[in-house]
Amino acid sequence: MRPAVLRDVTGNGKAELITALDLDGRLSELRVYTVRDDGVITRILSRRAVLEGVEVAAEHLAVREPTSNPDEVAVSDYVWDPDAGIMNLSQLTLDTCHTDGSGSCDPGKG
Repeated sequence: MRPAVLRDVTGNGKAELITALDLDGRLSELRVYTVRDDGVITRILSRRAVLEGVEVAAEHLAVREPTSNPDEVAVSDYVWDPDAGIMNLSQLTLDTCHTDGSGSCDPGKG
């Protein structure tokens, strides 16, 4: 289990719980939970993938995954959809990946 993170991704001023469980040496299960106004805990995102990383910025969740090209990572952006009550995929992009020789991706270098 990766360390859980508390961040507001719904824009209501309250932190949601973001968890990731490594299922094997490669595959992980990403889940995001919120507490509704009536106190019920609700899962608002569930995703099974090979996770390179997960970032929260401006109330959206960016999920980074490796691609078949070692110089690129896929970035799936999820945003809160209040009508549906879930995090919906809003954008899928490719990001250039620069490595430092360790095999890990650092999109900020280069």
